[in-house]
Amino acid sequence: MDDQLNFINSSNDSNNSSIIIFQSSSVSLPGDFASAWQIISLKAGEAKSVPIPANGKFYVAIAKPEIVVDNGIMTIKEFSSQAVAISGGQTGVINDDTITVKD
Repeated sequence: MDDQLNFINSSNDSNNSSIIIFQSSSVSLPGDFASAWQIISLKAGEAKSVPIPANGKFYVAIAKPEIVVDNGIMTIKEFSSQAVAISGGQTGVINDDTITVKD
């Protein structure tokens, strides 16, 4: 792990935001296939950093209202935002149902 992604929850929402971090496959696949790599939860006003491998290609999205795990099967009930590209050293700022990436 040589770099990090940073996240700040600037929303006024009293619920936690679940941030899904996707990592692109190193295998060349049609449509730039990415799989969920990590999920973090942020309370309003909270900030977190996530270590990542150098030179990785990542995307982030907000999932609301909840992520349910039942018998080892994870279900995401609703996406609130589209996935956006993010690179090491950048910050994803969450404002209610949107995420903006800043240098």
